[in-house]
Amino acid sequence: MDYYEIFENYLVLYWRGIEGNEVKELSIDLKAQVPGKYHGAASSGYLYYTEELKDWQDGLTVEIR
Repeated sequence: MDYYEIFENYLVLYWRGIEGNEVKELSIDLKAQVPGKYHGAASSGYLYYTEELKDWQDGLTVEIR
């Protein structure tokens, strides 16, 4: 990852380059504070300045006990 920014409730990750069909894996440690079942917003990925070519993925659902 080359750069990241956090604004509102979003974490935005930037890479300077990604090869075709390359898979990126990352782990993020989070602290759960309020029990409940939550569904995150959908996420998307696209090359900078080519927003019309976005690839969307459904948001994740988590349960905090």
